Amino acid sequence: MSLYTTPPKMPPAASAPPAETPSDTLAETLAEGVEDLRAQVLEILRDADDAPDSLAHLDDLQLPEFHAADLANLLASLPEEPRLELATWLQPRLDDWADMLTYLDGHPRTQILNALPDSQLSDLLLEVDSDDALDLVEDIDPDRREKVFADLPLQARSYLAEGLTFEEDSAGRLMQRESVALPIFWTVGRTLDFLREQQDIPEDFFVVFVVDPANRPVGIVRAARLLVSRRSVKIADIIEQEPIRPIQANMDREDVAYLFRQYSLVSAPVVDEAGRLIGSITLDDVMEVIEEESDDDLMRMGGVFEAAGDDPLRVTIVRRLAWLGVNMFTAIAASIVIVVFETMIERLVALAVIMPILASMGGNAGTQALTVTTRDLTRKRLVGAAARRAIFSEIIIALINGMVFAVVVAAGIYFWYDRADLALIGATAMVLTMVCAGISGVLTPLILNWLDMDPAAASGVIVTTITDITAFAGILGLAFWLIS
Repeated sequence: MSLYTTPPKMPPAASAPPAETPSDTLAETLAEGVEDLRAQVLEILRDADDAPDSLAHLDDLQLPEFHAADLANLLASLPEEPRLELATWLQPRLDDWADMLTYLDGHPRTQILNALPDSQLSDLLLEVDSDDALDLVEDIDPDRREKVFADLPLQARSYLAEGLTFEEDSAGRLMQRESVALPIFWTVGRTLDFLREQQDIPEDFFVVFVVDPANRPVGIVRAARLLVSRRSVKIADIIEQEPIRPIQANMDREDVAYLFRQYSLVSAPVVDEAGRLIGSITLDDVMEVIEEESDDDLMRMGGVFEAAGDDPLRVTIVRRLAWLGVNMFTAIAASIVIVVFETMIERLVALAVIMPILASMGGNAGTQALTVTTRDLTRKRLVGAAARRAIFSEIIIALINGMVFAVVVAAGIYFWYDRADLALIGATAMVLTMVCAGISGVLTPLILNWLDMDPAAASGVIVTTITDITAFAGILGLAFWLIS
């Protein structure tokens, strides 16, 4: 059992949404409320620069009555200096100050944590669950960690130190040390008595892990089943019959999310290399992983390698400049094709009109195939024969779509320019572009995944470059071959 303890709290009544608020506008309503609150807070803090007594007006806003998540959104929306001022004002007035920091992430949380004294940081780490504590420790300046750890109890210190040894995206970083484990020969009555006597069990738990004498998990008992069973019933009689799925501490967190989604888990034990229980992962942690991975993939596909919305402006500018530079060089590669056929374009200006249409259609087709393939890779659906079926399917889809739009393009070219040869060239180039787009859209993420590279990070620019080059080279090459 962990030394971490978190007394249960009732959510503040003020944080509940109004009953009359329609569910489809709840998010917008809450966001607007935070934005209005932000304006009022900034006005009070600006006045406080000239008249420090005006900070008393913050009491009128009743900020401590708000939910910790809403206060975290408020702090994240403020500029750096006002954010630190408000955090300093909130700290002695907010009962769930530590929980509020767990809702923050990125630069805002790092800024607030690094402004706290070492002793306050130590107290903070003891107020939250062990998985949240480890998450906070990652944002503390490495040079200060040793001083912060010195004020912690031995067990808490060892848990955090061990947690930092796991890979950043592993189950070991995700798990919480608090878990309930019991031997298989106990009864329900003895289990309930044991739970009542404990001071450091998890605040919320849905299952109890059953372990053998070597502390290896052999099954689970759901908390609801414990509550409805007679005291004399043996744990061995109500243990889950389905196989337990222990998670290795070094397992990638994306694989953890896959297991939870695939087998509808609400909690799973985490084991060390010897198979001994060392912690647990719950559904709420996995939901955060799924959201973070989804956001990360979306950002990477757009060329933003970090979710940098809360980062300083200069950091965001540098990151985007680097990616835009890569895109510029790929655009130059596509432009070289045009330069090679420059004479052909001068002779037949109509080609310059058709080229953007082909490139746009190919880009969209490639993005469609890329999006579907990346999603299926994330869900572990493209393995062995499934990958071959996906490639064949995308080729057929691209071929049929290419033929449909080839007819449309040919008809438009013939109607506008009254040239059958040019219409044939445009139609052929459309089919060629769409097929190459589909093939590149499915093969690029598969190859990158096979090379242990992130498909979302580089697939987009590769597919776009291939489709642009195919579109330009296809129509210009065909025109050079058939017309010149």
